[in-house]
Amino acid sequence: MQIKAPNKSYTGESFGVMFQHGVGKTDDPWLISRFKEKGFIVEEEPEEVNTADLEKQIAKLEAENKALKKQVKESKKDTTDAAAKKEDGK
Repeated sequence: MQIKAPNKSYTGESFGVMFQHGVGKTDDPWLISRFKEKGFIVEEEPEEVNTADLEKQIAKLEAENKALKKQVKESKKDTTDAAAKKEDGK
């Protein structure tokens, strides 16, 4: 569990738990109850993010974005060419 001290800048030891910038960690039920009694905030630890999966998703989206930009550019060129041909035909 993640324990947040009332003082967000607290760095040190309380009840044998090391805190850095107001955050410490313990799974000891007795310590958790003591911290709650003393006004500390007890939270579940955030899930770890799999950065490799995120990087793959980013690469895929960047490739899709590049392909779409190319399509837009080609579409604009086709529109410009068609307009020029129309002007030549007048």
